[in-house]
Amino acid sequence: MKHEFSLLTALLLAPLTALDAADRPKPSAHVTQELLNSIHVPPKLITDPFPAYAQKYLPFAMAASMEATKRGRLWTCWAGGQDGPNAYLLASYSDDQGKSWRDPVFVIDPQAHGLKMGTRLGSFWCDPKGRLWLFFHQSVGMFDGSCSNWFVRCDDPDAEKPEWTEPVYLGFGASLNKPIVRRNGEWILPVSLWERWHIDKPFADCYRELDAVRGANVFVSEDEGAHWRYRGGIIFKDSCFNEHSVVEPSARPALDALARHAGSLAELLRR
Repeated sequence: MKHEFSLLTALLLAPLTALDAADRPKPSAHVTQELLNSIHVPPKLITDPFPAYAQKYLPFAMAASMEATKRGRLWTCWAGGQDGPNAYLLASYSDDQGKSWRDPVFVIDPQAHGLKMGTRLGSFWCDPKGRLWLFFHQSVGMFDGSCSNWFVRCDDPDAEKPEWTEPVYLGFGASLNKPIVRRNGEWILPVSLWERWHIDKPFADCYRELDAVRGANVFVSEDEGAHWRYRGGIIFKDSCFNEHSVVEPSARPALDALARHAGSLAELLRR
């Protein structure tokens, strides 16, 4: 398949004021404030998913992410149930290079706790210290106009019984790809916030305050993931879910990013 590349120049990392999707959402006549606030309810990891998910995860699976630990364990997560508003995230690992896999070791399913949300997107990443991170999102419907981005971390992902931190809220959007570590020590996390034409109809009038940052964004951490803040991003024509990844070229102190584009692949470049 032939792909066309278009070059867009952007101040991808221009310092901007931190934004919070919880600020002043505007509910429509059919959406309550309680429903909008629900995306900020801390999710829970279901670490004993059987027997409830013994068969439920089998009829549907949508690949999401994979990562290898320093000692060679492979972790993966995927969406179960459907590619829709009622999806949930499952995680498993392999200790024989993928020849066999454990049954799911934990599940993130907001609806199991009475919340009208789904979790379809997750991304595993091992940091330089060997800790394993899982970034994931929650959304009411397919996309409520903001969604919420979270992470959990396992400090010993090769343990017999891996233990995870409590979920930590990052901000708006969703992280579909892994962070990178810059030469200056910064951690850069890609965060997508989709355009208004992706928003489910009941939420069409919500989150207007986020319209200025609907596109391919990055969050930055200067303390190895202890704190994250919004750094900047780009909005480009015909964006399609972004799904961007970021690299730091060795030849120059800048960041390049590749993002999904309607009908082609768009290269975003900061000089």
